[in-house]
Parts: sequence; structure tokens; C-alpha cells
Amino acid sequence: MTHSWNKPSIRVPASTSDHILEMAASFFFILMWVLGLVFYFKSQAPVPSHFDYLAKPDAWGDKNVFLITLAVASLVMLLTAASAYYPRLVNLPVHLKPECIHEQYALMARMMRVLNIDLGLMFLSVILTQGAPLLKLNVRIFAVVEAVCIAFIFVLIIYYSLKIWRIGRKYKYFE
Repeated sequence: MTHSWNKPSIRVPASTSDHILEMAASFFFILMWVLGLVFYFKSQAPVPSHFDYLAKPDAWGDKNVFLITLAVASLVMLLTAASAYYPRLVNLPVHLKPECIHEQYALMARMMRVLNIDLGLMFLSVILTQGAPLLKLNVRIFAVVEAVCIAFIFVLIIYYSLKIWRIGRKYKYFE
């Protein structure tokens, strides 16, 4: 595994599709904040803060739960977005090769942008799960979305790690 202090600091330009991915993540980020603040100001009763495996609330808190969720989601999404511009901070179980570091960094940046969309959808689903009693919604669909988002994180990391590894594999004899 290569540590970030051993990786060169190379700027990878964002493509048009990268900008589209960033706009999609921004959409989820803004929608999450709008809904979270609407739920925060409309909520009078205790808010579900934890759910069991059947998506039934098993812990309750005050309406500040929305703000805490929004703060954590914002921190995670902003760090992930920043990692797309500083791929040397991303640590994958793949040896990076100087001969193809631009290609590998470009894939790492793309992975972080796709991950940011997934995180935006997941946190939006968490906010909707917490606000479901206000909207009289069934929370099970949001629990399914959250589970799919979590599974997708693992698939995403494995997929991009293999792609980055294959690029570096082309240069295995030049070490």
C-alpha cells in the first residue's frame, strides 16, 4: 500500500463527465440540506434517531438530530469531494506506478466523485428516514436505499481498485 506522503502531488484536470458527476453530488447535497432544514423547523415531536433491521425506530431524540445528521453528512461529502481534487490523499490497496500515475490518479478522482454521489443519496435517504413520520411515509424503502448505497460503496472500491491495479500492471516490468 502506498502512503499519501510517498505519492507525487499531480493535478488531474476534471473532464466534462467529472463535472456532471460533481453537479449530481451537489444536487443531493443541496436537497439533503433543504429537506433536513424543513424537517428541523416543522418537527415538534421526538425524531427517530436509530432504526432496527426492519427500519422501525428504536431510539428517539429531539429535532437537533437533523442538524447532527446534516453536519456529519456535510463533513463526509466535502472531504470526499476534496479527495477528487487531491487524489494523493486517497489510499487504496494498489501500488501506484510513476509511469502511469496520471491515469491512476484520474481513476481515483473519478471513484471519489462517484462515491460522493452515492454518499449524497445515502445521507438523503437517512434524512428522509428521520423525517418520514412528518410526511407519513413508509421508511422501509429508505432502509433498502441505504443498504444498497452501503453495498455499492464496497463494489465501487473493488471495481476501481482493480481498474487502477490493471493500469499499473501494464508497467510491471519497469520497476
